[in-house]
Amino acid sequence: MEMMDGFEVAIKKLTEWLGEYIDKNKTRIFFAGSSPTHFRASNWGGEDSNKCLNETEPIYRVGYKSADYSLMAMAKSYFQRLEAKGIHVEILNITELSDYRKDGHPTVFRKQYVPLTKEQIENPASYADCTHWCLPGVPDVWNEFLYGYLMYK
Repeated sequence: MEMMDGFEVAIKKLTEWLGEYIDKNKTRIFFAGSSPTHFRASNWGGEDSNKCLNETEPIYRVGYKSADYSLMAMAKSYFQRLEAKGIHVEILNITELSDYRKDGHPTVFRKQYVPLTKEQIENPASYADCTHWCLPGVPDVWNEFLYGYLMYK
């Protein structure tokens, strides 16, 4: 099954379940997008062989987009169908927010079960972890957004 088709099946089942079983007077629903990766440095003008190694600044280019936002658009369309039943889903769009933060990954510096060799460290294309995030940083902002929604909305 293609990823988009599988995601649609999952979102459809989720919204059906929410529409059937959620007590809208007692429940708040939050949906966070997916965390983007930064494997292709060429997306922001870097060299792909480095991935996000030694990146120290976020991407400042307005309108930058490397992640596929179509999954979020699909989720939004299904969640909007719940509005007719009085069920509101707050969407925390961490995908777009985090897409700009190529500097927030541990790359070759994350703790490994077996320490990387000098050769592995010198070859970030095969060992740089540009999927996970370091703290403090990007995940803290995700939590701040959630806190803002919980406390002030």
